[in-house]
Amino acid sequence: MSLPLTLDRQHYARTIAKFGFPLIVLLTVIIAVKSNESVLWFFGSCLIFLPLLLYFYFRPQPMDILFLLIAPSLIAIPGVIGIEAFPVTVMWLICMLLIWYVNGINLGWQLPNIPNPFIYPLVLYCSVVIISILFSQVDTGSLTNLIQCMAFIVVYWMFSHLFWGQNLHRLLNSIVLGVIISSVIFIIAFTGGTPQVAIAGLVHGIMRPEVLGFNANFWGFYPMIGIPLVATILLHRKVKRWQWISLVCSGLLMLGVSVINMSRSALLAIAVSTLFILTTNRKGRKILLYSGIITAILFIIFLPRIYPSIASLLRFQMGLSGREQLWPMAWSIIEDHPLLGLSPTTFVERFFFQAPFMEQGLQKLIGKPTAHNAFLNSGIDIGLIGPLLLLAIFGLFAFRSFKLWRRLKSTPDFLVLVAINGVMIAGFCRSMFETDFIVPHGYITKNLILIILLAFQDQLFARHPPDS
Repeated sequence: MSLPLTLDRQHYARTIAKFGFPLIVLLTVIIAVKSNESVLWFFGSCLIFLPLLLYFYFRPQPMDILFLLIAPSLIAIPGVIGIEAFPVTVMWLICMLLIWYVNGINLGWQLPNIPNPFIYPLVLYCSVVIISILFSQVDTGSLTNLIQCMAFIVVYWMFSHLFWGQNLHRLLNSIVLGVIISSVIFIIAFTGGTPQVAIAGLVHGIMRPEVLGFNANFWGFYPMIGIPLVATILLHRKVKRWQWISLVCSGLLMLGVSVINMSRSALLAIAVSTLFILTTNRKGRKILLYSGIITAILFIIFLPRIYPSIASLLRFQMGLSGREQLWPMAWSIIEDHPLLGLSPTTFVERFFFQAPFMEQGLQKLIGKPTAHNAFLNSGIDIGLIGPLLLLAIFGLFAFRSFKLWRRLKSTPDFLVLVAINGVMIAGFCRSMFETDFIVPHGYITKNLILIILLAFQDQLFARHPPDS
């Protein structure tokens, strides 16, 4: 008597998992080591093989493991070992692809019908990148940007289908745990270095720590993701007292990392996203009202005493840290090349010639400059169509969230909707000052959170159609 077809598929999937995956993982690690000699064998094995081993032999949720690894594996662990984040991201995506392949076998490759409306602006964006490169210069850098632009679309489509049947709440919890781990690693590395110098710089607003070789702004990125998630869970989920205490302490830890790094863009993003989350239910609105009144009173009373500390933390004396020079220069470049831009990777060349005429321009040049604004940076690279398409992605996300709002209001998935909108708002604020959230032709390492947010929203639409 033959086995049912579904059991045959599961047996086939397990066979591949036990015999095929170790070989694929071994080849992946060899390629990673050959392409980047500083990638250590044990790190590659732990990053890919251990989650798969746990998945296929102990059967936890594999996506939980991978989401737990996002923050540590893309910033903290590379910093500890001393490797670039990009090869780590590739290894992480390969692990995700293998799990997607096995899930496809189990489902007989009958993919669910998931709407992917963000495909259209992304394909158009990629097409403009191709045209811009063809009409300017074709080099290794521009081709790398093009490949990652196409990878952005593929990974987004894969995530949208891979999340089908997954517990989105658990995945959000895993991201929070990953940010906690990353924050703890930062604190350990920070105290093990020269914290006295960094704290003195914090007090006087003149120096920012560079922990494990990463810029302070990058360390503030994942707390900017984690704090809105923690705030949403606290407001929209009934938790036990020990869970409440754990979440509050975790939020304070993440906030402390942002404060130590003096990442003003992250602090602004956290503030705006938290204000939005507080308005999403009655309890939050009461907290917002009472805390606003108390804060205003304390601010009026103690402003003369706390102003020096606030000025040091926000680095008032540094203004916009050179952005007041970069932004007009970026806009002048867009005015000169409005249709196709300069092509990706050429901004540094243009900046090289103008830097000597800017205040501290040569110093900024050493730091591999960007326009410090995702929209301006996109406009420089591919013309005005770039920032317009980025705004279209944000606008489409907001429009679809508005359509889902009432539909999910009385469902458990409303928490997910509030959480992804809180993070998206934080990312939008961040994009006004940095380029590590939404530049589809940039490193996919920086766009991973955005891809997850788009895929989560697609899942909510598929799980809660209009007639549900």
